Amino acid sequence: DDGEEGEKDEPLCYLLDASHSLAASTLNELHKQQQQKPIIHYLKPLSTFLHLIASLCATSSMVSSVLTSEFLPDGLIGSAMSVVAALSPLVASLNQAAEGSVTAEERSTVRYATTVLSSISTLACLGGKEAREWIRKSITSSGGARMICNIAMEALPKNNNGGVERECTALSAAALNLMVNLLVDGDIAFQLETCACFATHSSSRMSAFAPFVVAGGEIALATVTILNCLSANLTRNVFHASLDGAIPTTHYVETVGAGIMAALDLLSTLVTSGEVSFPTSTIQISTCHAILSSIVSTLMGLKQVIHLHSNDEIRDIALVVRNDVINALSSSTPLGQVVAFMASAPIACGWIKYASSERELTAVMDSAAAAAQLSKGDGNRYGAWSKFVTPKRRASNASRRRRRAANYDNVVLDNAKDDSADGLYDVVVMALSLLLVWGDHAEDMSHGLFAEDGTDQQQNVFLQNSPCTLLLSRAPPSSLWPHASSSAAAATLNVANLNLISRLASSSSGGSSSKSDAALLSTKVIKMCLHHENDTADPMGLSAFRTALGGGRHLFLVLLDAFDKILGTEEEGYVEEEGMERLVLMTTTLLETVAVSVSSQPDLARAILLGGEKKKNNKEEEEDWRLVDKLVACVMSTSDLMNASRQDGTNGERSDKLLHLRSLLTCACLQVVSELWKCCRLTTTTTTSATGSLRSNLLSDSVHACGTVVAYLTNVNKTGGMASSLIANHVVELTRSSLLSIMSLEEKNSMHNEVSTAAISKKSILLDLLAHSLDIIAIETLARVQSKSQGGIKFVEDLYDSGPMECWKVLVSTDVAASSSTSSWLNGFLSAVGKSSGNSNANNWNIASFLHANPPEEGMSTSSWCSFGSAIGLAKALSPTPGFNTVGAFRQCNALHVLAQGEASFAASWATFFEVVTSNVIATRPAKDAYALSNNLAESALAALLSVSESKMISESLLSSSQGMLIESKDTTPVGELCSLLLYSLTVRRDFMEEGQQRSDGGCKNVLDMIGRLYESANKLFVMTQLGSVAPMSQEAVCLIRQRLLTSALVLMSEFESLPQEARGARHDIVKYNDLRIGFTDLAVNALQSLQYVQMGADDDAAAVVEDFAPSKYGYGFGAVSENNSKDASLLGQEAAFQLLRTSLSLLSRLAPITMGSKLGDYQTYTYGVDLAACLKERNAIHHLQYHLGTASTVASLTYQAVHSGSSTHSVAVIHNNAVEIVRLITTFFHSLTDSGSTVVDILLLLIENRCFRSLIDNPLLKTACKTWTSNSGWSAGDEVMAASVTRHRGYYTSFPRQANNTSSTSKSRSSSHKDPVHFIWREVITIFSSLLRSARCQAQTYATVDEPILRQLIPATSTVLDFVCTYEHELFSCFTSMLNEARVQGNLSSKGGKAKSSSFSSSIQSSSFAFTPNLLKESADISALFAELCKGDIKNEFARQCSGIYQRVLSTSLELTKVMSLFLGSIGNARDLFQALSIASDIMFDQQPAAMFDAHPLLSEGIPNARHEAIRNAHFAHSCCILATAEDFSTSHIATMKAVSSGKDNANNKSSPEQTFQIYVNNKIIAEVEQVAGHCLFNALSVLSDTHPASDSFISFSNEEASRLDVAAVITPGTTVAIFSRTGAQRFQRYRAQPNGGDVQYARTIGCDRSTRTISVEYSDSGTIERHVPWSWIVGMEDTSKRQCILTLPTPKSIADTDTQGPPSLWHLMLALKWCRHAASASLDNANSCPVYLTKCVAERASILLCTEVLLHDELRDRASCDDTVRKLNMQLLDLFEFTDTESTGLTPAPAVPNNRNKSLALVMGEDILGTIQKNLRSHLQSARLEREEEQKLWEENNAGWDNTSFLGSSAKRQGRRSPFRGLTRRTSSGDVS
Repeated sequence: DDGEEGEKDEPLCYLLDASHSLAASTLNELHKQQQQKPIIHYLKPLSTFLHLIASLCATSSMVSSVLTSEFLPDGLIGSAMSVVAALSPLVASLNQAAEGSVTAEERSTVRYATTVLSSISTLACLGGKEAREWIRKSITSSGGARMICNIAMEALPKNNNGGVERECTALSAAALNLMVNLLVDGDIAFQLETCACFATHSSSRMSAFAPFVVAGGEIALATVTILNCLSANLTRNVFHASLDGAIPTTHYVETVGAGIMAALDLLSTLVTSGEVSFPTSTIQISTCHAILSSIVSTLMGLKQVIHLHSNDEIRDIALVVRNDVINALSSSTPLGQVVAFMASAPIACGWIKYASSERELTAVMDSAAAAAQLSKGDGNRYGAWSKFVTPKRRASNASRRRRRAANYDNVVLDNAKDDSADGLYDVVVMALSLLLVWGDHAEDMSHGLFAEDGTDQQQNVFLQNSPCTLLLSRAPPSSLWPHASSSAAAATLNVANLNLISRLASSSSGGSSSKSDAALLSTKVIKMCLHHENDTADPMGLSAFRTALGGGRHLFLVLLDAFDKILGTEEEGYVEEEGMERLVLMTTTLLETVAVSVSSQPDLARAILLGGEKKKNNKEEEEDWRLVDKLVACVMSTSDLMNASRQDGTNGERSDKLLHLRSLLTCACLQVVSELWKCCRLTTTTTTSATGSLRSNLLSDSVHACGTVVAYLTNVNKTGGMASSLIANHVVELTRSSLLSIMSLEEKNSMHNEVSTAAISKKSILLDLLAHSLDIIAIETLARVQSKSQGGIKFVEDLYDSGPMECWKVLVSTDVAASSSTSSWLNGFLSAVGKSSGNSNANNWNIASFLHANPPEEGMSTSSWCSFGSAIGLAKALSPTPGFNTVGAFRQCNALHVLAQGEASFAASWATFFEVVTSNVIATRPAKDAYALSNNLAESALAALLSVSESKMISESLLSSSQGMLIESKDTTPVGELCSLLLYSLTVRRDFMEEGQQRSDGGCKNVLDMIGRLYESANKLFVMTQLGSVAPMSQEAVCLIRQRLLTSALVLMSEFESLPQEARGARHDIVKYNDLRIGFTDLAVNALQSLQYVQMGADDDAAAVVEDFAPSKYGYGFGAVSENNSKDASLLGQEAAFQLLRTSLSLLSRLAPITMGSKLGDYQTYTYGVDLAACLKERNAIHHLQYHLGTASTVASLTYQAVHSGSSTHSVAVIHNNAVEIVRLITTFFHSLTDSGSTVVDILLLLIENRCFRSLIDNPLLKTACKTWTSNSGWSAGDEVMAASVTRHRGYYTSFPRQANNTSSTSKSRSSSHKDPVHFIWREVITIFSSLLRSARCQAQTYATVDEPILRQLIPATSTVLDFVCTYEHELFSCFTSMLNEARVQGNLSSKGGKAKSSSFSSSIQSSSFAFTPNLLKESADISALFAELCKGDIKNEFARQCSGIYQRVLSTSLELTKVMSLFLGSIGNARDLFQALSIASDIMFDQQPAAMFDAHPLLSEGIPNARHEAIRNAHFAHSCCILATAEDFSTSHIATMKAVSSGKDNANNKSSPEQTFQIYVNNKIIAEVEQVAGHCLFNALSVLSDTHPASDSFISFSNEEASRLDVAAVITPGTTVAIFSRTGAQRFQRYRAQPNGGDVQYARTIGCDRSTRTISVEYSDSGTIERHVPWSWIVGMEDTSKRQCILTLPTPKSIADTDTQGPPSLWHLMLALKWCRHAASASLDNANSCPVYLTKCVAERASILLCTEVLLHDELRDRASCDDTVRKLNMQLLDLFEFTDTESTGLTPAPAVPNNRNKSLALVMGEDILGTIQKNLRSHLQSARLEREEEQKLWEENNAGWDNTSFLGSSAKRQGRRSPFRGLTRRTSSGDVS
């Protein structure tokens, strides 16, 4: 047998040996070139040998063995190619030869050359990668790719002469095919060399590919195949190509682009006269496939280059090429028709073949019907009735005909079967891929990445470039399909391209992989088209989409069939794994499309879910609920699969794969349900019928087309549906299963050092399931709670128990290492690219550009990070080294990032769900449960924020800042929701916290730890949301995140500071808390720096009030977002920025040091203040505060006049109020800082250096407001404008209620007064300057002898305050004149009220000559406080010297203010004392003890009626001083502050007496408020009078040495007071100051002076002892008698009724003030609403000292011998105030003991020491009054023996003959009557 086989092979061996020998000799001869021979001599043996080898080699191993064996002659391939290349001139000449001139030998030569190329091409094709590499090296020396291209170009037929056209075509095709085979896995150098062969020359713009493409046939196929290979490797070649290679990279991109344009021209030739010529041959189909593939590859590669390449020139060229290709596709109608036809070729062909016969039959029937109609009349359908048929009727009939035609087209498509081979589906797949890539680039172009276009321009570009226009258009007719017998029949069909493409989904049940891929891609095309239509927001486009899709019936059937196969897989098992995956992906994509359409096209979503349109022929179509039931079944079965998988523990790989796919499908189902719930669940209510079943109110269906579906899913008992398909309950069960599964997975992963990509992907899907489930449950909870049905919140109780809460906390706080993986992956490629290109500066290679190049698909039901397919292609193309697993690294990176996205999405849904749950738990559960839940949620949310911020910060640190990826709004959603939940839970936690709970759980440690973690998270989130890293559309979300973080800090800090002192922890805890406060100060200032004012709706650059700041800031406005612009992202962002500004300022005010009442300790307060000043200075915070203050003040000043007058619109009022709010917050912060400057000099110096106080002086808002107030305060009684402007009190503004649209404009609406917030700011500014003086004085005293530079820096403080006083002199003093004007206005209104009063009324009760509103009085208190500070110490002298006129006005104003406030407070005190005395008068037995009436009240001595009348007079006087300017004031004036008054007022059965009516005048809340303010006014005025009193500096002190040199006799006169001191020393004494005995210092009155003995004679003041010969050296002080001046007059009226309110201030006013102090002190023991003790103490001490000084001065200035009635009255009133207890030395009878008498004494307020000093100085006056009182008392008792107490108590008989003057007294208000 072996012999026989050898004999059979022997001839072949002989032939091979002979051919080898001939070829070897030919090569030897060719190399020697001894003589010239024709080419055919060398070509024929070489071609024969190569052809023989190629024919004998059948496998790649054989080819490799032949090529590498010694049998093959050296240089065979290269020499053969050289010979063929040498033949090129001959071939070129043959191409131009005339017909018939070509010889047979020349033809044979061309054929042999073709054989050589074909043989080498065969070897390259069969030999594999090694053989191709060997061949490429072999031909390198001969010219390589350039040689092959020249051969193809020379052989390309140029004349159709029939000579050697066929031979040349074969030769050219063979050369191009050889190049195709060599390009398959060629290296970059060979590919660049090949591309250089087709490079476009600058002289000719025509592509070098064009001649080959035009040639058609095999040449065109080979050419586009070469182009496809270059396109497929475009990414690798461009990124790795060297700039000095065979071709520049820019030329490579241009060459490929030119080739694509040539290929597009070839593709467009398939359209002739509007008809697409279907490719019928294999070559045509292959050519179309290669063209489509090259376009797809080019576009995908160009996108990577555009976004990722580091060379700007290359990126620009790639951008131009991309735009040219997209413009060609979108602008060329023939080209679009070809692409659309290729994408739907199988369906279109089957449709035409089926429709042809149907249309022919229909046409015959329509012709017959038309002929019958014509025979009936005049040819019109309606015959004689035609003129009565309206055009509208005809139009509606035409519309019905069109609908019937469309329905017919759908029927045709349903019955049509695709009639094409499977090979056609490869073209379909590429066409569909082209549509998807085309749409992706259209989106990229519309984003304006490289062009600064507006939104409208982007939409126009998007509409022009998107393939949606093509997909929604009518499919082109085709007459070239062999089965279509009539082109007219095809042309009459009206079917959109999208409808044809959607039919490809029906082929997904089986068949080849191409068919499955086509089905999947068709669903993606539908989804893409829907997204594009939604992005354009064109209602016509959305309607066209529904029409183009042909309704939803087909997709309904596809989904139903897919669910049947998927849900039945476990039992039937007839779907293989690969087919199952494609089927699930296709179903998921369709469900995602349904989810998107629920909100944008609800009619389409309803049609898909229920199997048809909503209505048909005006009748309700029967609803098919099978698909909806399948959705519910999928959710239920997935839950069961999870439970089974978790319980079994170990499952096979197939089971895990099945669960993975089922989870993907369930995510899509839940996405549909979630969208349904978001759109119409809250509008679908469920009620219980009489039978107990649930029925849904389907009112929502009229609002939303899918309302019926939601109602079906929320009903338990359904007809024809599943038995138990209440989907919300199943979703809850799925949530439990998913939570347990993910915790089980975490436990398994913790046992391994490295987590696999599959495990990461599994966790991601489970998180997506939880996110969708929680979204549904949150909405369902709201719906059930609102409708009070189905148990409310009970169905989710298991989800927030203690066990699940621990699981939730673990999940939300999980951290991933996605950033590390991404960094290593990207940086690895960066180094590789830099090494390959010689340029390591790849600045554009970062995460942001990577995601721009590979954006994730929109509307996916699962989390995604990037476009996985294109990113995988990029990873493969840019593999740096063979040993580096690029794809594996990317898969790991992508899985981690997808997990991060899933965790973020889950965190957002979790936060929303628990916010809903918490709000309902608060309403339904005990406070203890609410506190526990909110505390757990706060901890969990804080842990989640810390984890998220830490993960993102790692990413930011690993990737350079230059790579800064813009934060999109979707990236901020999870963080925003977590911040919202944290703030809400902290607020609830604070509200439900009890004292015991504060001290438990660590107390201080717990709160301090939460503050620390919050700061850590906030600091990182602030860094991530810094300027330049946030997309413009994300401003709202970023500002809200910052605002919620800062607000949470406010809540926690208030909670910490509210802890008891013992619970605050040790000193180190306070230090830590202060450090955290500094940190939050830095964050708040950072927020202020990032904000800039812009006008609402305007551009940042054009609308900024101040242009000093860069426009790259978050713009805020002061207006509110209305319903009309509620969707404007820029306006929403401005409003969010405004809220951030307000919160930042509030936090800064909270963080300011507290100098008075601080609970943190003096040392901690000081050190914290120093650190705060350093932080503010480093951040330049004061400058930014001044910027915001200036902008807000400017806006508020522009709107103040309109708002103050009540003529502003609602929007203007909102703008004004918001701007004023910002000014108020900033001034409040400045006030806090100025106060803290008294202890921390750094803060005070910081404010002075930044001219902060100067900015307040120049504030435009204050100037505008003060101008308005001063103009109003200048009214006179005769002005007619007064009554019209009565409601515009100083400190208030007028508002009118907004009228409804149907209200007549003539109808009068009553105005109302409201407190003016600008007035509060004005008062705050006044207080700031008062604090400035006080702080500067304290610091000057501290650093007087320590630090002189600091003293020099403090000098401007006083001048600044004086500048303020001079600037606003008129405004400051007009406040006090306004009190008189207000009283005159009220009196003028009363006289014009039309109610005539009797003269007895006005004569019996005296009204006040002054009046004030609460705000006016508060302003007076603040101004008087400023005056008091100006009159202290050294500042007083400077003030008097620089502003002498203002100084004198201050003194006179303080005198007047003392009188006014004393009258007001004294009337209150007298009235209350009298009412109290009257209330207890019946308890005193006057018949047994008549003297007791003197102790009850002196006025009772004149009888109870007189006392009652006096009480009413005082009450009315006090009431007439107060103006009730607002409705709130009026309501609080009726709220009694004493139980007796309240009970008498509330007694409805008994009419209240005049006494009770007037008693509430001085015992209500408004009086209590005003009383305290008046007390401060009085104290400030008394301080000014005391500090500026002439006696305050009338005593001159000097030392003994000065006294020894002083000629005392020349300056001293009899009566001069001196200070005697036996020892030397310089002391300063002040006479008329209530001080205890000074020890060695004694005051004396000079009697005489002896110059000879240098002594004086004196009478000591304390003892009256006279001493002679007192040496002058003992005199240490002497009185300046020229300053013996009184500032108060002596007249002392008895009561309010007797006083002259217009007269000058007198001593009696001080006595009234002291009586009020005495009353307030006693009332404070029983009444919580009384004035604070510290205030009454200060007023009492100031008033008593000033009174004592004035009395003594009056004694010295008048004749001692004179004694008149005035002095007697004065002494009696002094005795009433200070008593007289020194009865032993005078022999007077001690006063009888009266119960509670001490409570009515000034000793309770002033203290025994000061009161004793006063009594000692006024001893003579008190003694005289006591003697007179005892005599009067004895005389009264003697004259009234046996007295009738009816005369004292008053007759009980009814008065006759006159009406009581008190009955006509009415309450005074600002507007005349307050109802």
